[in-house]
Amino acid sequence: EASRLAMERTHRWAERALAAKQRPDQALFGITQTWASKDIKTAGDWLNQQGNGQELDSARMAFADVAVGQDPVAALKWAASITEASYRNDTLVQTWRKWRRSDPAAAEQYLAQCGWPTELVAQARGGITGK
Repeated sequence: EASRLAMERTHRWAERALAAKQRPDQALFGITQTWASKDIKTAGDWLNQQGNGQELDSARMAFADVAVGQDPVAALKWAASITEASYRNDTLVQTWRKWRRSDPAAAEQYLAQCGWPTELVAQARGGITGK
């Protein structure tokens, strides 16, 4: 019951924040980042209910940025759900690099098994792409 009430309260707050902003993508980024920092589970549940449109890409990026500190693999799944390819790839790389700073061995193990294209792996490791 308490989590349902918290989710309803936060949902109303998110709707007010969206209505007050001119650019929904910026509002969603800020809402998601702030909310995930306070209650990652409820924020993730809310984001899951919002659909899969491109307008949510910034929210997915913000969620991945916060979630990487708690669950890096889940954060990378959120990053992978971004619809626009270059934005998705940049977010995957940034999220993986953030993980690598905190746990290099686990991040490298993930990268070796994740199935990303060679260029994306090279980009993540800081190599030159396009060769």
